[in-house]
Order: sequence, then structure tokens, then C-alpha cells
Amino acid sequence: MLDVERILASVEGTPRDKRDVAMILVARDILARSSVLVALNVADISYSEDGSGTC
Repeated sequence: MLDVERILASVEGTPRDKRDVAMILVARDILARSSVLVALNVADISYSEDGSGTC
């Protein structure tokens, strides 16, 4: 968890930075390999009423 916090602290807030953080958090949450992240599409994510999502 400390690695993620360190990464989040280094983000400047540009759209690219936010995308990178989102990718890191998704990878951590679903234990994905880089090939899975690259192949992931927005349509692959199902959203719940509470705002959470699953792949």
C-alpha cells in the first residue's frame, strides 16, 4: 500500500498522470498483468449503483 501512496503523492494532476494512477490502481485491484491492462476497454467494466466496478 505504501507504494501506491507514494505514487499518488507524486502525481501532478495532468490527465496523463490521472490515467497512469488509474491503471496502477486497477492493476492492483484485479491483480492484472500488463497485457490484461493494455487489452482492457471501458466496455469491459460493469458499474454498480454504489459507483464500484468489476471487470
